[in-house]
Amino acid sequence: MPNLFIAGVTGHRGSRLAEELIWGRHTVSGLVREGSENRLPQGCRPVPGNAWTAPRLVERLLAGDAYAQLAGVRRTRPAKAQQFREIDLKSCQESLAPPSPTTSNTLFM
Repeated sequence: MPNLFIAGVTGHRGSRLAEELIWGRHTVSGLVREGSENRLPQGCRPVPGNAWTAPRLVERLLAGDAYAQLAGVRRTRPAKAQQFREIDLKSCQESLAPPSPTTSNTLFM
C-alpha cells in the first residue's frame, strides 16, 4: 500500500479522506499545525508544520508516494476573501513549487 501525506488532515475534507484511507489500510501522515493535534484522525501519523512548510516536508517524507493538498480547502464565503488570499492561496502556490530532482510525488489538489 502506498504512503499518503495530507496537508490539511485536521480539516473537514482532509480528515474524511484520511479516515477512508486508513480504513483501506493505507499508511497516512498528516500535516498538523500547533494547536490542532487533538483533531488528528485516529491512526494518522502527525507531522508538525504548517501550509508553508508542507511541500518541503513532502519531499523529505514521501518521495514516490501521494500528497493531497487540502490545507485551507473549505466552504468559502465572500467575507473570507482576504483570509483565502493570505492562507489558502499561499499554501496552494507553495505546493505547486517545482520539486527537487530526486522526488516523484503524485500531487492531488
